[in-house]
Amino acid sequence: MTTTEATAYNCVRRGVARTRAELARVMGVSRPTASTVTDTLISSGLLRDGGKCRSSGGRAPTLLVPRPDAFSLIGVDINASGRLFGVRVDALGDVTDRAAGYAVSESLERTTSEILALWERLDPDFDAIGIGIAVGRGTLNGAMLMKALRRKLIGKYIHIAERLSAAAVSEGFRGGADPERDYLLLSLEETLETVICIGGRPFPGAHGAAGDLGRLPVPDRNGEDTSFDALAAQCTAVLRCVLAVFDPGAVVLAGRFTLPDAELPRHLKERLGGFDCRIVTAKFGEFSAARGAALQTHFSI
Repeated sequence: MTTTEATAYNCVRRGVARTRAELARVMGVSRPTASTVTDTLISSGLLRDGGKCRSSGGRAPTLLVPRPDAFSLIGVDINASGRLFGVRVDALGDVTDRAAGYAVSESLERTTSEILALWERLDPDFDAIGIGIAVGRGTLNGAMLMKALRRKLIGKYIHIAERLSAAAVSEGFRGGADPERDYLLLSLEETLETVICIGGRPFPGAHGAAGDLGRLPVPDRNGEDTSFDALAAQCTAVLRCVLAVFDPGAVVLAGRFTLPDAELPRHLKERLGGFDCRIVTAKFGEFSAARGAALQTHFSI
């Protein structure tokens, strides 16, 4: 898929453009170009004609409809504790099944076997066209994992993604950040980490370190500063600097922020009331990075 075709397909899939004319306007291309790209996407089975829609005068345009059954993908997230979270998504990015398991991060062979077992639970016939795997920094060698999987998954697309960036992509595409295109993902695990997204995509910066706040430590869960006020104070100090410069449309809270008993989102909303942006929790929760890895696999094909 070319860059132009991928852009056109995602415009239709997101509902930004519903006809060839709208697609030409949104993409800033000529109508013949939009029509040619659309015909290619239809012939490849990604889109279909949805019949004529109401005309505002003149010839009625044809609706463009994405096909959810065009393909499916598997997404797997390996978190810092070695827990696996897996999803199967359709061509629209909707999660059709999910499952969880465990992997031994120190053992590449065992991890590979657990990933394949999780795929089989989600997709017994292995019909999915590929798999995206979200890996945290320093937890597993992504290149070695891809090499091991290629020996097992001949003919399948394989993509290794950075797990926080994958979660950010997931929440930007019909997730907690939608419809905002500029947003911030703030994840609370053992440390506090951020991902800046511009135009719906993680922004790496000139040296790949944009949004990297040095993995700021958070108060120890077993220490004295475990109150939500202490955590909120730490997060607020970080966010005030970032929000003042970036001015995002939304802040998506992930990781421990999404726990059922977490009151931190409410505390943050109270402390950041002066900033005009939505503060929401990750829509896909602990499966967000897995879904994002699957989406990124499709984008990379």
